[in-house]
Amino acid sequence: MSAVDGFSLACPASAPFFGYFGAASAMALANLGAAYGTAKAGAGISGMGVSSPHLVMKALIPVVMAGVVGIYGLIIAVIISTKGLPHPDVCCLSSIIEIRAASVVQSIMSAVDGFSLACPASAPFFGYFGAASAMALANLGAAYGTAKAGAGISGMGVSSPHLVMKALIPVVMAGVVGIYGLIIAVIISTKVSSPRLVDGSMKPQYTLFGGAAHLASGMAGGFSGLAAGIAIGIVGDVGTRALAQQGKLFVGMILILIFAEALGLYGLIVALIFSASTTGNCPE
Repeated sequence: MSAVDGFSLACPASAPFFGYFGAASAMALANLGAAYGTAKAGAGISGMGVSSPHLVMKALIPVVMAGVVGIYGLIIAVIISTKGLPHPDVCCLSSIIEIRAASVVQSIMSAVDGFSLACPASAPFFGYFGAASAMALANLGAAYGTAKAGAGISGMGVSSPHLVMKALIPVVMAGVVGIYGLIIAVIISTKVSSPRLVDGSMKPQYTLFGGAAHLASGMAGGFSGLAAGIAIGIVGDVGTRALAQQGKLFVGMILILIFAEALGLYGLIVALIFSASTTGNCPE
């Protein structure tokens, strides 16, 4: 099996996709759950705080606990990402299962511009798809948060125009989520290498392992940004309306928004870890 970049049925070239998909899923799904908990609890706290502002700080406990769920996803994602092979082009050379047609496959692949199992021609697609996902999903979350919070500010501003500037904080925090997506997308795009023309044929420079890592990076960061934006929008809408009725809610609303914003930051951290993974080199 060493004739085909060292890959086999036991250790296929596509294996990193499943590992990184698990890591990205842990981060994305945990943050979606944390975002729902934060938004739902934040809405309840805003409603309760109008009549009982002295209980707001005590009532923040559900928001804190929801945020801890996002930390669980962060821990799982980081642990999984550290289990990857540093050099995907040298995998399981002593595999138990051998493919008898290895030499035939290798001869066909070497004739197609030097692409192989470790570095297929489709690998850059996954890398750029990860970059685009980070940007698109984070901006969807930022757009929702801006629109939802903006609607609440507009409604609140009719009766309390002097509070409008204070109430703009949710909009600013929603915009920051879009910046997280921008950072991730730019970092990933700089790591995707295009094939080079060597001796009359195209030689790949980007591994399938790199494509898997960067796809997971974009998905984890993008979905985390989407979750954070949704939570910020819901809390910003309800919180600003309640702020017009009870000014003492301002500090509590800011704390809830910080926990919502932290979900996007968790995604950014995981995305940076994924994108910094060692992706190996294409076989000569």
